[in-house]
Amino acid sequence: MTLATSTGATTDPRAGSLKDTAAQVLRNREKELLELSHRIHDTPEIAFEEHHAAALVGDTLRNAGFDTTVGVYGLDTAVEAVYGDGDLTVAICAEYDALPEVGHACGHNMIAAAGVGAALALAAVADEAGLRIKLLGTPAEEHGGGKIPMLEAGAWEDAALSLMVHGASGTDMPCTSLWMQAVDRFEVTFTGRAAHAAGAPEHGINAGAAATIALGALGLVRQQFRAKTRVNAFVSHGGDVTNIIPARTVVQVEVRAPEIDEWREVKERVLACFEAGALATGCEWTYAATEPPYAPMVQNPVLAEIWDRNLQATGRELTSAALGGGS
Repeated sequence: MTLATSTGATTDPRAGSLKDTAAQVLRNREKELLELSHRIHDTPEIAFEEHHAAALVGDTLRNAGFDTTVGVYGLDTAVEAVYGDGDLTVAICAEYDALPEVGHACGHNMIAAAGVGAALALAAVADEAGLRIKLLGTPAEEHGGGKIPMLEAGAWEDAALSLMVHGASGTDMPCTSLWMQAVDRFEVTFTGRAAHAAGAPEHGINAGAAATIALGALGLVRQQFRAKTRVNAFVSHGGDVTNIIPARTVVQVEVRAPEIDEWREVKERVLACFEAGALATGCEWTYAATEPPYAPMVQNPVLAEIWDRNLQATGRELTSAALGGGS
């Protein structure tokens, strides 16, 4: 099998041999990698609680000769596994957290197994290719933003490039045209005044009504957002009993956009909707981040083209559409 480059097939005679070696490692370990994916899937763990999954990833790589640490960069369920001492450090991201209630509906168990498989395959050619392989197990990717504290702690400081794969149904998406939105998650709290809803409603300041007005405004203003912008919200606390006007309401919000400037602009418009709810009802309101924001993902165009060519060389079919979104 020929290793593709951004300009076509490589002329380096070693490349084909290196790729064949890496591919053979994957064939030899296929059963083990599938079992890893299934074991993580069978024990779903939500953000920052992925102790079982992190241990499985760590044990697999430690047994393969990687210098492995579970609990690193300030996070108990982060993993770092390093192999080789080449001049080029390649970081491979492995996610393994699940969603509340629905488990691994997003397939992070497969991301973990794919990341481990890539690390094992590259380790087999690391010396000859001059590579240093660094798998980073990144917790809390569904919610929690686990990569952010790891980034701030220096997890990627020595990496020349960072790779990850995410499963999807249907044909594969080309890396060259794949886009991912910025995402910002926060909660808005309205504070009013409780009163008996039947006996003295005129004495209340209805925090529930403030949330209703805000979400109604948000629903209307969506018409003016650009096509790739997304705003979602739900009421996480809206009162306690029906006969008391709620004094406190909390709304969970996320804002997504493909460009940073657009994301900031949309967030200001979203916050204006919540301010409108407060002004209309006389409530006070505050908002606070619930997890670190993510900027849009930026693909390296040269590496993306090489990725796509090699994916096609394995027989995978790429869709021609430019697709994207976020998790």
